Amino acid sequence: MNMKTVRAFIPGVSVIIMFLWAYLEGNWEHAWLAVVVGGVIMTTLSRMEKNKKEEEAAVAAKAKEEAEEAEQAAGPDTPHDIFISYRRDGGEMPAMLIFQALQERGYRVFCDVEVLNAGKFNEALLNSIRACKDFLLVCSPHALDRCSDPEDWVRQEIAEAIRDEKNIVPIMMKDFQFPETLPEEIDSLRFYHGLTPQREFFRESIDRLCEKYLQSKPIKKS
Repeated sequence: MNMKTVRAFIPGVSVIIMFLWAYLEGNWEHAWLAVVVGGVIMTTLSRMEKNKKEEEAAVAAKAKEEAEEAEQAAGPDTPHDIFISYRRDGGEMPAMLIFQALQERGYRVFCDVEVLNAGKFNEALLNSIRACKDFLLVCSPHALDRCSDPEDWVRQEIAEAIRDEKNIVPIMMKDFQFPETLPEEIDSLRFYHGLTPQREFFRESIDRLCEKYLQSKPIKKS
């Protein structure tokens, strides 16, 4: 049960209990108390959810800074085992959170954080996919909708990973759905075994990713 469901469920139950109490006691002042209690609970849960989102955004921003620093210092040709592909619209935050979580566990991860340029950088980026063992695709809502365009960079990354027979793991976020049709070169993506992480159990989802899906092994810290 997610926080949104809890926020709707608990106040409703508390109001029902208070109204039942008022009916049994014959004192309808308790009915006003029911409204007050329900409002306080709803406000508290909303604040908790807002704080959680702000915390996640801060963690993602920090992870993005770390990814930018690592990319500027090393470049896409640096050896790595895991490549994270994502659509910036809706996929950047989960990609950064996954990047940081895997780095903390000792994995060598590449996550592009710059706007792609044509030419040599694109080729270097494809070389990064060829060099990796695991290809993680963050499937945020509508992430694949633009893949009908042959120039779409997410499509190109997926196609390269399929051609090179990488261990492809779709990370399917909430509300993601595959389009009815995909270009032939990436249509097999829908048949890969993917992971659906739970926001409330993100750390556990990453643990499962590492234990059940990845071929890469973390580097032992000296």
